[in-house]
Amino acid sequence: MKIGDICKIKQGREGECRTFKRNYGVKIQITQVSPLEYDILDKDNNKVSYCSICFTEDDLIPPVKTLNDLEIGDVVENKGYKRTVLSVPPSSPENRVYILSDWDYQKHVGTFYSAEDLKDYDYKLVQEPSQTGERTVDDVIKDLPETDKKIIQKAIK
Repeated sequence: MKIGDICKIKQGREGECRTFKRNYGVKIQITQVSPLEYDILDKDNNKVSYCSICFTEDDLIPPVKTLNDLEIGDVVENKGYKRTVLSVPPSSPENRVYILSDWDYQKHVGTFYSAEDLKDYDYKLVQEPSQTGERTVDDVIKDLPETDKKIIQKAIK
């Protein structure tokens, strides 16, 4: 889990934190990983309190990943063809771009899409991450054709 993740609490563990229970907490948002600190959120994701002593990582249900928050190594699929996320250039969440592998060669750059493009093309997240290893944006971009390099560089600025 990482900073910013919103997690639910495992059933039966909610009562372990009086602050969570007293403030009608529904989930938490991690503000620090080690040691674990978190904001307590209501059903509308509004912060209602804060705590750092009651829950541990074992008490949390990890967030469900979507096409909006892919990470390096995640795999997406469209019509039986799988692509691996090779890089996620720095960008704002609403303009997130993913550099994806080729269908046949999971370690070679194939294309890039925004999260919206992935949805428009009906890609789905495959839950098992690939083992391609982390690559820097510059490392991935060097494998692209010149026209794609210019588009990616423009998109991440």
